[in-house]
Amino acid sequence: DTSQLSINNGTELIERSNYLPKSFVPRQEWRTFHPEEIDLFTCLPDRWELGKYIGVIQLPEALTQPLRDIIDRSEFDPLDPERDLDKISFNPDYQSIVEKIATHLQYYCLSTDKIKSLGIHINRAGLITTTVDAIEFLPDKPHVGLHLDSWEKAPLRRRHLSSNRICINLGHEPRCFLFINLSLIKIFEMLGLSTAVDISHYYRGIALPDKFMETFPDYPVIKLALAPSQAYIAPTENIIHD
Repeated sequence: DTSQLSINNGTELIERSNYLPKSFVPRQEWRTFHPEEIDLFTCLPDRWELGKYIGVIQLPEALTQPLRDIIDRSEFDPLDPERDLDKISFNPDYQSIVEKIATHLQYYCLSTDKIKSLGIHINRAGLITTTVDAIEFLPDKPHVGLHLDSWEKAPLRRRHLSSNRICINLGHEPRCFLFINLSLIKIFEMLGLSTAVDISHYYRGIALPDKFMETFPDYPVIKLALAPSQAYIAPTENIIHD
């Protein structure tokens, strides 16, 4: 549904104490897609390419509502809701509900690998971006802005083969997935990089997102609004996103 898509006019540095230094976020000037833009950003591919496409699926309410009920019955600190996540995972029904959802989602897998659950995340409303660094900067957990996942630490040339991420909206209101519609190798090329020295310097591509947003601040970000019980499937190790 293209009404779920918005686009802006670029990215900017954010200087706030709750963000890491040199973090980039989307400019908060959003508009709907023009009719001529829709075909550029949407398609129904005959064959899914692992590191190229972003998909949206609708999960049955019968699968998501039991988990939503557990969340709704739990109380969370409004300033730090993530701190109380154990209230959900310790529920005796939690694991069986998650397994039913995973079984349903297995239909969308491109391999025989089983879906791995990374758990549930809860965030305050009204944030520009939501991802935090909860590994290197405990207990502060600063926001990181638009970023590249690197769970598998694949090299630049194999980034497009990394596992996709699926994320379900278990809330009562739309939640948004933000992304720049360029693969990491395309970003590498747009920055004029090509030599063996460049490939060696940007071996895993971790530094490319910040360099790209600094060099092309007017390149737009796309916002995909997910209704309750919808999920996105995305190559988060190969695109700038949040």
